[in-house]
Amino acid sequence: MAHIPLWKTVCSLHGESPGTHGCRVCLQSVVEQMGEGYGANSGETTPTGMMTPSTTADTNVPDMESLRIDESDNDTVGDEDCDGHDGEKLGNSGLDESVIVDRIGGLFQQLSDEARMDAIARLSQAHSATPTIGKGTYDPVLYQTTFDMISYHKRHLLGVPEVVVALTGFSTLCPPYECFDLFLSVANQRKSVFELQLSTRDALGTPLIGSVCYDWLELPTGGTKEGSWQHGVWRWSFPRYGSLTVLETDMSDIEGVCFDMSYEEVPEVVLFISGFKTEPVHNLRFKISTSNVTKTGFRVKASTWLDSELYDLSVTWLAYPSGTKHVHSGSVSTSPCGNSKKPQQINMGYESFPAGKFTKPPKVMVGLNYLDLEHGTEQNIKSFVSNVTHLGMCWNVDSWDDTVIYGGGFSYLAIEE
Repeated sequence: MAHIPLWKTVCSLHGESPGTHGCRVCLQSVVEQMGEGYGANSGETTPTGMMTPSTTADTNVPDMESLRIDESDNDTVGDEDCDGHDGEKLGNSGLDESVIVDRIGGLFQQLSDEARMDAIARLSQAHSATPTIGKGTYDPVLYQTTFDMISYHKRHLLGVPEVVVALTGFSTLCPPYECFDLFLSVANQRKSVFELQLSTRDALGTPLIGSVCYDWLELPTGGTKEGSWQHGVWRWSFPRYGSLTVLETDMSDIEGVCFDMSYEEVPEVVLFISGFKTEPVHNLRFKISTSNVTKTGFRVKASTWLDSELYDLSVTWLAYPSGTKHVHSGSVSTSPCGNSKKPQQINMGYESFPAGKFTKPPKVMVGLNYLDLEHGTEQNIKSFVSNVTHLGMCWNVDSWDDTVIYGGGFSYLAIEE
């Protein structure tokens, strides 16, 4: 192949000879230009504006390995970085983060003040708009109150995120015991970690929980300050009868929740159980639901039925704009499985997502919203999803060992990260 000095070529990205900076992408651009020239007749002008080489030259298009840089053309070839794009230098396998930051800073300085602020706003919005989901387990539970230090699922550059937690499953020891409670709460949030507090005990102060499973959602500060994502915890302590706090048979309690900031349209609201206090003499039964959702708030309903007694119930709620892209929520239950009359330990189904909602498999947060478990034995329950695609997911509400489950369900929040 005939040798073509680099100073006779022009980088299509920079308008100068790539011999001044030795960027691989620029050199590739030169190869493409030279390739176009070799395919034309001698002396013609190619679409790139270059004159074709002589027809007497070797007409094989050069590749990157055979391209020779004549150092006599420029003594600094390959020694300088290319500032025009993110191409890598020849012979450089990676860049230090500080070098990348310096380059970004240099590029920002070339922008006008208005363009610079617009770029920063776009980067901040992209980083802060999407919540992220994590999952964890306490196993075994050794103390009445346990603090678990948890690292955030991702780095949050714009401040400490807000965290929403939901109960997805648990296992208890076999009675006898008078009553027991199980509550999850977030505490002591720091820059990179937070503490998840688990409180559990019976009337005598003895831990009764074998394991606890939970999901959590990290809400970046950008979304919470704007009011697009709002959340809270609603806790009931039902009317006292003697020394016990009891929710009467077939009784429901309805409370109103007001948003800190009103929505432009009626938002989506998701409820998760984050704790409860009950007794083992009767079945563990509870169900939570929403009603009258408006732009300014909603009503949350907690129910039990037949002979069950609930003393306390903690409900985590989450609200977000109904038109949020790549986010979907809903709930599933074992009712279609018909296990209230024929209880079974494995309960599963398939939940479809709205067409076009996701472009790839989303991450899914789940949290119990309905339970009906037999008393007198261990109470073991777990809820989870599997085989998640952009079209839908499989779900399970299962029990094991001697546990009999008459019904169960959970709310879910699917987010494409």
